[in-house]
Amino acid sequence: KKNKQTNHKRKLPRIDRLTPTNGDTIQGKQTFSARARPSSVTEEEIKTVSFQLKDMNGASSGWLDVPKVSSSMYEITVDGFDRYVDTDWSYVLQVEDANGKKSSTDAIGFTIGGSSNGGNDKNDKNDNDKEVPSKAPPAPSPRLPKKKVTDSDWTHEGAIQAATGRIMFEFDDGTDQSFVCSGTVVMDGRGG
Repeated sequence: KKNKQTNHKRKLPRIDRLTPTNGDTIQGKQTFSARARPSSVTEEEIKTVSFQLKDMNGASSGWLDVPKVSSSMYEITVDGFDRYVDTDWSYVLQVEDANGKKSSTDAIGFTIGGSSNGGNDKNDKNDNDKEVPSKAPPAPSPRLPKKKVTDSDWTHEGAIQAATGRIMFEFDDGTDQSFVCSGTVVMDGRGG
């Protein structure tokens, strides 16, 4: 029976090199990354890598697609953890291959460290007086369109308020090579 389970596991896509690792302490902005590779048996191409956060109250985000940043590395950046100092969270990454076979990590626990003001306030309250927000930081909407766009404007209404993650640019010349770079939204230029 154990041999059968081992053979089944070898047919699933592989995921490793996770950051942060279980038990790590993070700060206000964190990049979550992993290496995703095809099964060593089937060698089916990786279709998607997805990410889900679970906050200190046990509430989970939706599954978010994680952008590919190199041949086998995927990463997503989340900002806004500085409002949740000294709380414990977790995340899960899931990888799916072109045949629909999936594998996922166990829940990876992490603690949000530091202080929301950098620890420089002489009037810091003691630990019992800390107010913990009731909601998780906003995540990018999984409903945004996933299509190649060339030279286009933001069409999803409202001014861009602050950085919420990375914008990935892929330059594909139609061969097996493509080049990826990223940018971060910082200000829309209209609001000051």
